[in-house]
Amino acid sequence: MRDCRSKNVQQVNCANQVEEKANVLCAFSAKVEKNNEVWYIDSGYSNHMTAHESLLIDLDINFTGKMKMGDGNIVKATGRGTLVMNTKKGRICIREVMLVPGLDENLLSVGQMMEHGYLILFGGTVVKIYDDRSLSNIVTRVEVKNRSFPLMLKYLEEVAKKASVTDVGLEKQLTAAYSPQQNGIAERKNRTIVEMAKSMMHEKNMPYTIWGETVNTAVYLLNRCPTKALDKKTPFEVFSGRKPYVKHLRVFGSVCYTHIPQQLRQKLEKSSNKGVFMGYGTIEKGNRVYNLSTQKIILSRDVIFDKDSTWNWETRVEEKDNVSLQLNLNKRKTKKPMETSIQEEVTENDDIQETPQQASICPQPT
Repeated sequence: MRDCRSKNVQQVNCANQVEEKANVLCAFSAKVEKNNEVWYIDSGYSNHMTAHESLLIDLDINFTGKMKMGDGNIVKATGRGTLVMNTKKGRICIREVMLVPGLDENLLSVGQMMEHGYLILFGGTVVKIYDDRSLSNIVTRVEVKNRSFPLMLKYLEEVAKKASVTDVGLEKQLTAAYSPQQNGIAERKNRTIVEMAKSMMHEKNMPYTIWGETVNTAVYLLNRCPTKALDKKTPFEVFSGRKPYVKHLRVFGSVCYTHIPQQLRQKLEKSSNKGVFMGYGTIEKGNRVYNLSTQKIILSRDVIFDKDSTWNWETRVEEKDNVSLQLNLNKRKTKKPMETSIQEEVTENDDIQETPQQASICPQPT
């Protein structure tokens, strides 16, 4: 059998091996009681999966998909959501969890967690999950049990649809009625966001109907600004472990031009649409632009910005900013006195009668 290299023999051996693993898994599943609080860390599945809709937030019921299980059966996913759990280092969101009705166990895919930036280390009888490759922020530590790694989660409040690790615990605290001062940090942050959004809208004379887009952009920028509360680090860096990319930031409310793909136009038609910059995409990589012709917000990555222009929403005419015009006038005014001062210095010298260019080249006669 060692000298045989035929494909048929290899296929038979592979089939026998898979069959043995399937039998072991079935025997193990028969011994374990069903518990909704257990999530098994599995490297054999490519997606997080659960059958309990109450455990997920931001559930997208429009998502549908098909997955092939270990026994070869095809199952359908009826939604996709996010699992939230609190750890000692803060809240962790496990995204893209598939909702699969009829599934007996909750499964966490090792491959999908690594794809989202987590680092998972298996060693001895323990598996450790870290936030990144620096190994400085451990999310959780799971001991082996019955040749598997069950992560125990305790759901304290099904109405809020949140989960917390049992070794940390979660306690809900409320404030007294009509006393916003008890929630001072959140109230001050809300005021900062509102004041920032108001300044952005009045700077470009934006209508009040787009206040939602303005607030989203303000929060997006605040998450990428350093703060004293985090030792002069940005909230984005503290949450993700890496510094934010800021070269894509543009002036809010400026006039811009979005590229029209070739699939949506003919050769002689215009290749761009005029719009107003509204912010940045939350999930997709792109810019949110208000299309002036269709009066709808679109997402595009091919955008040319004119930061010195503002759209007049009343007259529907593009206008230049007063600040940019004033700067251009100041530049022109500063150039003229310099030219006249050079001419006066040259004419005041009786020994030199040439122009400034000639005086710098021709030597003075003795």
